[in-house]
Amino acid sequence: MREIAKKAGITATSIYDHFEDKDDLLYEIGQNFFSAFIEHAETELAGLVDPMARFRAMGRLYISFGLAHPEEYRLVFMTPIAGLRRLMMLDGRHAVGADGQPTKGALAYGMLEAQITEMMGKGLILEGNVCTVSEAVWAALHGVVALLITHDHFEFSSTEEMIAMTASIILDGLCPR
Repeated sequence: MREIAKKAGITATSIYDHFEDKDDLLYEIGQNFFSAFIEHAETELAGLVDPMARFRAMGRLYISFGLAHPEEYRLVFMTPIAGLRRLMMLDGRHAVGADGQPTKGALAYGMLEAQITEMMGKGLILEGNVCTVSEAVWAALHGVVALLITHDHFEFSSTEEMIAMTASIILDGLCPR
């Protein structure tokens, strides 16, 4: 908290004028991360009408956004924060904040689920459980981001090639034979 206050140019105690505790601050960082992601995604995907092209673009966007924001990505997806459970609850499968509204993370994930639902509905990908397919797609995309931000000493193929190959593998696996 002291380090955060120092970077913000305020005293450590004044942070508590804005946040109840460390978990509250970390929750807000996560909310801001997802808000920025949603805004970026809405802008980048706005003109894409073809569901398959939009799906590929979503995958690229997810990976590139995570790589552009590695510290926030690590915090949001790779750091266990036990206190966050009290700041949000699950409404079925999705997180809701203390205000009862979906968290920004739930809204961002909902974009993926909506895309999978649309592609299944149009017969573009195999029928299946939307939740399971969405989780598998997210896990694959997350794996690329996690590898690239945690193992920067490894000489991976070009990021663009890896992103394109990941998208192809996912789509090839989902498309009807």
